[in-house]
Amino acid sequence: PDIIGMFKTETGKPLQDMENNDEISAYRVDIDPTQDVLATSKIEIAITIVPFGTAREIVYNIGFAKTLS
Repeated sequence: PDIIGMFKTETGKPLQDMENNDEISAYRVDIDPTQDVLATSKIEIAITIVPFGTAREIVYNIGFAKTLS
């Protein structure tokens, strides 16, 4: 069975929901297939998220001119 694929799929489900709801722009789930799980009893999963840019401040510059050029 594709255990790494299963972990990627399960890890990605809430992230896919966040992407579908426009909460994040994109994501990636990476799992190193050479991990020695038998020796460490641990699986390391790396998640990379691309957030949406948020304008926390908007500045307008307004001025007067004699003419528009």
